Amino acid sequence: MKAYNNFANNLSFFAQFTWKEETLKFYLQSVKLPDVMLNPIENYRNGEQVINVGDSRQYTTMPISFIMDEDLEVYDIILDMQESFRQTKMPLDTFEVYIQNNQHITIKKYSFTDIWFLSVDGPLFSTTENDTQIIVNVDMKFREFNREKNL
Repeated sequence: MKAYNNFANNLSFFAQFTWKEETLKFYLQSVKLPDVMLNPIENYRNGEQVINVGDSRQYTTMPISFIMDEDLEVYDIILDMQESFRQTKMPLDTFEVYIQNNQHITIKKYSFTDIWFLSVDGPLFSTTENDTQIIVNVDMKFREFNREKNL
C-alpha cells in the first residue's frame, strides 16, 4: 500500500446510469458512500445472549448532491425516476459512481444495483450566494453494491 501519504485531494465525482434507453452522465457536488454493517446473529449460551458476526450486510442510504443543468433536466429526470419506482415498484437496474483524481483519471468505480430515490430535495435558488451551482440533494437506497479498483 503505497498511498499512506497520498491524501485524497481535488477529487471529482460523476454518476452514470441508463434511463429510458439513454445513458446519462450527471456531475455530483458530493456523494457519501454508504456505511456497511454486518448483521449480528443472536445465539444463546447457558441462557445468556451471545452476539456473533453474521453472514449478511446491511447498508445505510446514500446521500448524493447532483449539480443541476440550466434547463433543470437533471431535476426532472430524477423526479421521473422516483415516480416510476413509486408506480411500478421496479428499481432502476444500476447506478454507477466514478471517482477521479486531480488528473481526471478514474481511480474507482462503485456500482449499485436495484436503486431508488427515497427523497429528492427541491433545488434552492438564491441570488445572495456567490456559488452559481444549483444543487439537488437525493437520498438513495439500493440492494447491493460492488467496487472496482485499478481501472
